[in-house]
Amino acid sequence: QVAADGMRIFPNPFSSVFTIDLGNMRAGEVSVKVLSANGALVMQKTDKNSNGKIEITEMSDYPKGVYMLEVSNNNQVIVKKIVKQ
Repeated sequence: QVAADGMRIFPNPFSSVFTIDLGNMRAGEVSVKVLSANGALVMQKTDKNSNGKIEITEMSDYPKGVYMLEVSNNNQVIVKKIVKQ
């Protein structure tokens, strides 16, 4: 499923690793934050967005459930729901 912003997250639901296809968000440094359902920061990563995809491998030790993924660069902020199973 591709949203209007072109961003895809796969697999979603995921078990430990997922990939963000940044779609239309192509240029420059990208900040990725994963927030718990109550808004606490779980993980943060910065990437140069060299190939338009970012792999998140830091989620294996976190509990199953719903998280919010916030991806931002200089121009925009995109928030998506992700599910760890």
